Amino acid sequence: MKDGTIDVEMGIPVNNALEGKGDILAGTYPQSKVATTDYFGFYDNLGKAHSDIQQWLIEMNLQVQGSPMEQYITDPASEPDTAKWLTKIYYPVG
Repeated sequence: MKDGTIDVEMGIPVNNALEGKGDILAGTYPQSKVATTDYFGFYDNLGKAHSDIQQWLIEMNLQVQGSPMEQYITDPASEPDTAKWLTKIYYPVG
């Protein structure tokens, strides 16, 4: 973090390549092998899901090859029941 700012990387699936504009950069994420898990619940407990998949990766002797990603499937504005909120967690592995 410099000057109180952070860089954030996010992805949005699109059908066609887009160009960046200003501080927003466009790019692609390469196809890769991932370990994944589905987490249902409030976002405060995502850390436990990450811990569980990290432990599984150790048990399977898989090496993480990059930063994990989270995909938020459920829109909290449309679904008030937090037990139904689905987050998919992906870890690139090699």
